[in-house]
Amino acid sequence: MSPWPFYQWGLDILGPLPEGSGKPKSIPVAIDYFTMWMEAKPLAKTTGKEVAHPQANGLMERANKSLMHGLKARLGRERVGWVDELPNIMWAHRTMLKTSNSKTPFSLTYGSEAVIPAEIGMPTYKTIQVNEVQNEEEMRLNLDLIQERRETAAIREAKYKKKVEQYYNKRVCPVSFRVGDFVYRRNEASHVESQGKLGPN
Repeated sequence: MSPWPFYQWGLDILGPLPEGSGKPKSIPVAIDYFTMWMEAKPLAKTTGKEVAHPQANGLMERANKSLMHGLKARLGRERVGWVDELPNIMWAHRTMLKTSNSKTPFSLTYGSEAVIPAEIGMPTYKTIQVNEVQNEEEMRLNLDLIQERRETAAIREAKYKKKVEQYYNKRVCPVSFRVGDFVYRRNEASHVESQGKLGPN
């Protein structure tokens, strides 16, 4: 685990994707280990050389999977316009409650919950409760308490990881193989032509 926010980042390159407006073909993705804050920008294809992928880990794989799931859900069958949808998916990721620590990446980064643009123009409980006179003082208090919230989130995340590890280890059945043992090999169900990253699983 990362000891504090933005101390340690995971990096990966997601792609190749269908060519979007401006000719981007891939998405460099970075995620902070502590807050789970994700950064992703479309990247145009490099000239003549393929981009080397950094070594990804489990966190990056989950982040990439989440990003691809969001893109597929927003695009439907068209699979075009992913560049325009990327900021919406990033906003959704940053404001979604994480199971591991019961906080959003936005709140761990800025000390308060995000107000979505739709809430600004219409009365909701969150916007009605704002006191314009005391708002700045409340924001300063949130920033004063952010370290305590981050420590609480880190403790929750450590507990969650321990629980998941115990659950996983309970279900593991150790099996050993020797050279010459017969094993089952899974064949692909069909030999359909691959439709790339945005194709169906």
